[in-house]
Amino acid sequence: MRILIVWDDSEQGELLGLYLGTGENETDVVMDPALLTPDKLQAGWDAVVLSATFPKTVDEGFIAFTLIQQNCPGIPVVLACRMKEMLDLPRFLNHGLRYYLVRDDGGDFVFLTLSCVDAAVESCKAQEAGKLAERLREEMDGVRRLQESIIPQGFQPPPGYKMAARYEPAQMTAVGHKPVVMAGGDYYDILRPDNRTLIALIGDASGHGLKACMSIMTMHTLVRMFQGAQFRDTGSFVAEINKRLCENSIVQQGGGFITLFYVRSTPKRT
Repeated sequence: MRILIVWDDSEQGELLGLYLGTGENETDVVMDPALLTPDKLQAGWDAVVLSATFPKTVDEGFIAFTLIQQNCPGIPVVLACRMKEMLDLPRFLNHGLRYYLVRDDGGDFVFLTLSCVDAAVESCKAQEAGKLAERLREEMDGVRRLQESIIPQGFQPPPGYKMAARYEPAQMTAVGHKPVVMAGGDYYDILRPDNRTLIALIGDASGHGLKACMSIMTMHTLVRMFQGAQFRDTGSFVAEINKRLCENSIVQQGGGFITLFYVRSTPKRT
């Protein structure tokens, strides 16, 4: 872990550098405001420990805190405040501070700093993981809705037919402590190329998620490209769909495949 220490007292700053630099940690101590530059702040720190009175007053410490926030977005800042400076703490809290410790005159606070920094870093990681999980959940849900958009709703069968269909996603998972219905590769459709012919299709792409969804949508697009008489020769129709799917990189990437059941019904007139 790389820790930047921005401090107002040279003796305590050196002690903090030694104490926080134990193990595999790396520290750098800045005690001159002229050295607190954007280049220094953007050097890949995991945490910043800041004295509320750097270099001399709380007002100056707040300016340093703002500079750190601007150049180290997402990096936890642990603010050290003396008891007499606690009245100024809300000023920092209202501008995004989340972690602080009380700085006693005897210097014992130094031995609490490492655990405070560790807790701050872990908390930030958990927060970022939660945000990532929520974005992933939203994307997965969006893929599912995309896949369901090509599933026909409300069949209107021709005279002499009854039709019913039910689609239920087969897999659920949890992302960010919330249940998510996974997108599948299931597909069905009913087509009427002419007044006497009824076409039923049932398909299933291998796997789940975006790849399966895109495979099915590719097939759905190909199916809808055919018109009229092209549906009547069942073998030729399926062979042509298969040929075009085999040429499609989305379907073929990673060894994907689609199973398709195709039925054509032409009832005899009585």
